[in-house]
Amino acid sequence: ASATRATIAVLTTGVTPINFKPEFADADAAEGAHTDGETATDPHAFQSIANAKIYVKNIADAFCTADAAGCDSYNANAAAYT
Repeated sequence: ASATRATIAVLTTGVTPINFKPEFADADAAEGAHTDGETATDPHAFQSIANAKIYVKNIADAFCTADAAGCDSYNANAAAYT
C-alpha cells in the first residue's frame, strides 16, 4: 500500500454496464468481462457514448471537489469534450 492520502473518486456512478450475448463471453472472460452464463458484462463501459458522457461529468465533478478554484475550467472543458 502506498499510504497515500489522496481522495478516491468513483467515476462509474450512474454508468450502465454493457451486456452482450454469451457466445462472445468465452473470449471476453479472458479479458476481464463478467459472465453469469446468460449474459456477459463488457468491462469497457466507456465505449458507450452515453456512458462516456457520464464519466466526463463524474471526472469534472471530482476535479471540482478537489480544486474548487478551478471548477469553472473543469466544467468548461467537460462541456467542450462532450
